[in-house]
Amino acid sequence: MADCPYRDDELFCSTSTSNIRTLLISNTDQPFSSKQYQMLTYLNVSSSNFQLHTESLRGLHNLLLLDLSSNDIQVLPRLVFQDLARLEQIVLDGNNQLQEIQSLAFFGLKSLTTLKVTDTRISKIYPSTFEGLDSLLVLNLSRNLITNLMGDSFIGLSSLQILDLRHNPVKLFIKEVFLGLTSLSELYSDVYLLCCLKPTSVAESSCFPQKNEFSSCDDLMRNEVLRAFLWLIGLIALLGNTFALIYRILLEMNTFKTANGVLLTNLCVSDFLMGVYLVIIAGTDMTYRGSYIWNDIAWRESVTCKIAGK
Repeated sequence: MADCPYRDDELFCSTSTSNIRTLLISNTDQPFSSKQYQMLTYLNVSSSNFQLHTESLRGLHNLLLLDLSSNDIQVLPRLVFQDLARLEQIVLDGNNQLQEIQSLAFFGLKSLTTLKVTDTRISKIYPSTFEGLDSLLVLNLSRNLITNLMGDSFIGLSSLQILDLRHNPVKLFIKEVFLGLTSLSELYSDVYLLCCLKPTSVAESSCFPQKNEFSSCDDLMRNEVLRAFLWLIGLIALLGNTFALIYRILLEMNTFKTANGVLLTNLCVSDFLMGVYLVIIAGTDMTYRGSYIWNDIAWRESVTCKIAGK
């Protein structure tokens, strides 16, 4: 085996390039041609302005680890990795110009166990994107711009055990978004709503974030007792403080001139606004009862929610 790193644009290697097994071309603009390095098992071209196209990695049948992080790759083309049947790990972190992974881009990577695609500009996961990754165990898609998980997004990942979707503004998805993930054991995301759609193989304790004490997949307020008290306290606060304010305005107007009167009036107004908040929450729970999970994002982004939150 021969290690052959680049340093300050000088190649420190006395062996023929055809026998090189480890190649490091990092933090340089040194060009790379796969035809010269057919025996490579480890290739690192991170931070090197590497341009990935359909023929970039042709013939690297022995490659086991590939680091393409922190380059200016914009698109992962179809079948770009099709010759890398022995590859076990790909690192694509930090390609902040990467916007699209075409369908079947990873096809042929039948030995791949770890795939990291973080800190990119990817916004959609298309159907068949991960087709062919039959041995993949860990998929890290965190810190991207993914808003849309289309139907059959994860088809082909029958062996996947860990899926990380954290720090993505996911808004569009379907009920069968995790279809085919029969071996999944850990799921990480930013909102509990995706845990409502998790495969049965994922235990409740292994889906993150875990549910809070109040909401469930079906209801904003999952506890019947809390739901009843929400209406009760909210209506009492509204009616009671409305009556108190009207009474003071009509019959005790002179008390507004005293410090005690001003404090009592402020207290009435504060309690009234709390009643408004509680009734808004109770009304929303009634509106979305039985289907809250599908309206969670719309509710959180609505004007009513924002007003209530203030």
